[in-house]
Amino acid sequence: MLQISLFIIMKKEIIHSVIFFIYFIPLFLFPQDNDHQTWTNLELKYRYAERVDFIFDGGLRFTDNSTLLSKYFFDFSMKRKCSNIFSFALGIRPFFKKNNDLFFERSTRFYGDARFKRSINKQMDFSVRTRIQTQIEEEFGFSENVKNKIREKVKLVYNLKDFDLDVFLSLELFYLFGESFEKVRYNMGLEKALIHNLNVNINYLVQNEFNTNPRELVFVLRSNIRYNF
Repeated sequence: MLQISLFIIMKKEIIHSVIFFIYFIPLFLFPQDNDHQTWTNLELKYRYAERVDFIFDGGLRFTDNSTLLSKYFFDFSMKRKCSNIFSFALGIRPFFKKNNDLFFERSTRFYGDARFKRSINKQMDFSVRTRIQTQIEEEFGFSENVKNKIREKVKLVYNLKDFDLDVFLSLELFYLFGESFEKVRYNMGLEKALIHNLNVNINYLVQNEFNTNPRELVFVLRSNIRYNF
């Protein structure tokens, strides 16, 4: 029943996201009352075997209108491509998040991904990724808070062959087990190979929190540099 509910909601959210992007691009570019954040990532990808990759990802997140370092993390994962349609991944992410007292608290996230990808035509791909994650949050090393989530993400990628450029649009829905839907992320961006084995990704994300009153919107400018070994 949960998967059916997720599918129905995701279908509606895809339609809403298209409308959202069309009518609120000026709001993306000039947010006023909501927090504007900057997230930066560096990713190293090592091809261990023909269909197996090991990935290291490190990132910094700046909040309070991109003036305050609020979170940093390290992510280690293994991805296995089973076919042209299906792949899966396993990973762990230790991260450090600043609390209200301006101290960094350590948490650890474990996750597993299942991804299905299909080509719509020669230039367009569509993918669905299901992530199940467990997050263990520590408070000054004395207590732990465990959160279990499922994250459903759909992504549409269009390749501009003349420019060797990928344009993408995605939507991700978060569900907190035992509680409710937590938030939704709308994302659009560009990815381009700069030189051999080096890619850059620049995108804009809008996050809508469901469990705050009033609902909180977060605007994020994200950049990611990936090097493939």
